[in-house]
Amino acid sequence: MARIRSVHPGLYTDEGFISLSIEARLFYIGIWSEADDQGAFAWKPFTLKARILPADNVDAKALLQEMVDIGVVKEALDGEKPIGLIKNFCKWQRPKKPSLFFEIPDHLRSFVGLDDEAEENRSKRKAIWARFNGRCFYCGSEVSYYSKRHDSLEIDHVTPVSKGGSDDASNLVCACRGCNRSKKDMSASEFFAFRKLKKLPVSEGFAKSFGSISHPENVASDSESDFSHPENGFRVTERRKGGREEGKDVGCNRATETEKPIADRWQELAEDVIAATGNNPARSMVRADCVRQWLADASARGYSFETATEIILGTVREKSRFGGKGKPPAWFHSPVTQALASGTIPSAHIVGNAPKSRADRVADAWAGVPDIPGV
Repeated sequence: MARIRSVHPGLYTDEGFISLSIEARLFYIGIWSEADDQGAFAWKPFTLKARILPADNVDAKALLQEMVDIGVVKEALDGEKPIGLIKNFCKWQRPKKPSLFFEIPDHLRSFVGLDDEAEENRSKRKAIWARFNGRCFYCGSEVSYYSKRHDSLEIDHVTPVSKGGSDDASNLVCACRGCNRSKKDMSASEFFAFRKLKKLPVSEGFAKSFGSISHPENVASDSESDFSHPENGFRVTERRKGGREEGKDVGCNRATETEKPIADRWQELAEDVIAATGNNPARSMVRADCVRQWLADASARGYSFETATEIILGTVREKSRFGGKGKPPAWFHSPVTQALASGTIPSAHIVGNAPKSRADRVADAWAGVPDIPGV
């Protein structure tokens, strides 16, 4: 069964491809549609010619042999059946639900671009995502398995590696980008205490595991060093000369700016806000100046940049689910302002905010029509 394939522009300058004759190049691209999703196809020259070049007077056997000689195709055996393999096919064709019809010999898996170690890592990543039903372990928000979306899945160590955590499955959880960034190198109990102090949403599973903490402020203070104190939920180290600097960001392996006011960092957040509204940040022409005002408001209320980011993005994502998708950021000004004032993200399950269905609107319209006798 023929399949739709994409052709990378770099193919036309590939040395192996340009070494083929014109007929062989066209035949080579046509074979992609006849191959399964790992680059294997049945070695049947006459059948391939009938499907790819039915009206051309060409020798399919000679074209296949030309590809073998150049090195872009290899002939192999699946049991007793002859098959062909396309070089580096799996590096450029990545269907979401691959269909496999042939078994590739182990010594030729690298020829088609199969990376068994990467496949194993992807399988583990997807298994963790499925184990948590596609929701963040910390806040309960929905995350996407595909990495190009703004709410993409990230795998987090419950006990950080810097504090002795392992890579065992029991220590790995599904996390959204916001929680993984704000957790940094905190332990799970410290992060639970931080979210409780900031009145941020906590998932049911996270609460069951660490909800027995009766005084989260004590947990947060116990985790600090002798020359540090908690400020807005994050560790701030005081210098001996009286200055201060924020602790090293172990989770992201980068230092965070403290001298720069958070309102001046609005451009760092603007792209994520535009993506959260359902628009494409790379193509969208909408203005996001309101993000600066939101961060200024958050700064006046004593929020850190990470906390303000979580509240703003959480509010925009929740409101996007009920009529806000595709709207400009300014459309979310009122709910974001209210969320910053309360310090909590509004629930997405408020019935009053849900748009009415067409059937409900028709029923409401007919309910307002008076009954006229005889009509």
